[in-house]
Amino acid sequence: MMKKYLTHIFCTPEVHELPQAYTSEIASLLDGVKSNHSFYGQGVIGENIIGDKKDTFQSRYRKLSMNDCFELCQRIRKTRKDIDEHPDSFVVILTHKENDLKWFSATDGRNIYINVKDLELYSGNQTRYPIAFQILENIFQSICGIIYKENEIDERIHKKSLQCINDLCRQKSKIISKLKTASICIQCKDLARDNGISNEELEIFDTMLDSIKTPAIIKIKDGEENKKVLVIDQSGQLQINEHSVKIDPLPFSFYVFFLQKNSAVNLLDLKKYVNEIALIYQKLKHKGEVRYKLSNPNIEKIRQKITSSREFIKNPEFSKIVSSINAVLESSIQPDLLNAFQLQSDGSSNYFIPIDKSLVKIDENFLLNK
Repeated sequence: MMKKYLTHIFCTPEVHELPQAYTSEIASLLDGVKSNHSFYGQGVIGENIIGDKKDTFQSRYRKLSMNDCFELCQRIRKTRKDIDEHPDSFVVILTHKENDLKWFSATDGRNIYINVKDLELYSGNQTRYPIAFQILENIFQSICGIIYKENEIDERIHKKSLQCINDLCRQKSKIISKLKTASICIQCKDLARDNGISNEELEIFDTMLDSIKTPAIIKIKDGEENKKVLVIDQSGQLQINEHSVKIDPLPFSFYVFFLQKNSAVNLLDLKKYVNEIALIYQKLKHKGEVRYKLSNPNIEKIRQKITSSREFIKNPEFSKIVSSINAVLESSIQPDLLNAFQLQSDGSSNYFIPIDKSLVKIDENFLLNK
């Protein structure tokens, strides 16, 4: 008889306005396959659980240690009799708080931590799929005996990507490739069998993974994986899925900049890149040529869009730039692809483009620091 697994999903207060619905939706997604796994959305953890870690959660700069994350899970167990009665059950915490190792997720064997903020940056409004994947990944690793150890990465984790559930994915953008395949390699299935997981249970994992494969953030036809979906050529012409797209030079200079960033950029930090964006701008304006020095008045119009600190955030100019970019894309590409290509905000002042960077080819003429 197969062992039963119970997984309770919680989130910390800053994650979502409707935490009960948020965790329940993910639990329902995972519970869609009839199996020996049951998932429960439990909503937000209370202040009594956060306790002495309140200052860390309120601070923009403090990070949780991995052990802090697991300790929160243990506190939940102690305050919930229904969970405490089943010590083998999994407790999952979804949080926006970054950990000191900058990992997406980890497990100590029965407790699971997941940084959903970074996942949101790479998946836009499809976040529930990569979160569900991360939950299954950590459950699978725990059952196989692959758990978090301080300052040590288990040798059974793939340092080089095999598009397997046990890939390390040091570069966060690489996780998209893992999400698209959502599979367990032969080597890891053998590892699972060595740890007492039956073929029937492995089939269940395969079925669950298949059920939550993220709707391709970029949909690519079979046999086209090596093609670049978004291309900017040497003269600054933009092509998406081999269709020309025309964006005016000023907003396009920002778009080219954000395409090259692997994580969200806060508007307050844009002033650090003013010269690079200005250089991209004039090259786009003149089909790849540099005609003016950065001190030239012709470049000042872009500097005016990146005024010092907080004034820029309050200024509606950047919103106009974002709207103009996204309006062109909306009229140029398929609706189901828009999420991947449009410039987006995480709800505050952080902006990003979710596209998998492996699908982008930008001529060196427009690369940053060139």
